[in-house]
Amino acid sequence: MRLASVAAAALLAAVPVFAAAPKPVKVMLKDANGKDAGYVTFSPAKSGVKVMVMLANLPAGEHAVHVHAGATCEAPSFQSAGGHFNPENKHHGFKNPEGHHDGDFPESVTMTGGMGHKTFDADYLSLDPSAPNSIYGHTVVVHEKADDQMTDPAGNAGSRLACGVIEKPAM
Repeated sequence: MRLASVAAAALLAAVPVFAAAPKPVKVMLKDANGKDAGYVTFSPAKSGVKVMVMLANLPAGEHAVHVHAGATCEAPSFQSAGGHFNPENKHHGFKNPEGHHDGDFPESVTMTGGMGHKTFDADYLSLDPSAPNSIYGHTVVVHEKADDQMTDPAGNAGSRLACGVIEKPAM
């Protein structure tokens, strides 16, 4: 009996323990009046995070979307969201030869017929809460205009139209 217990303990010790994969997180976006403006879903990707942006009920045209460093979305200006999430202190935009903020998204989202969507992988973001580039505790902000992808600090994207807080999903 004792030998069986020792063998079982050894077998359990030899089995690798795998951490659960991070769960997707859905960030609901609200405009300055508290109305639904769509959502952003962050989910695990082979390298980094898959980002799916779905915008609704915003003006027609192109809108920059960024991860901001702040942890709150106080309407109507959403200034509480702070500046772009930028743990490596880089410049703004994918066209910047010195690199982009971690909060930058590679393309703006075009609104047509009341809706807009964009999906891309962000190998520079993480769903690991302990990583310096973790999205948790930050915000997503939708801007009035397109992002020019190079002008500091926010790509000449204009005022903030909508915001949502990125909360870590319950385990």
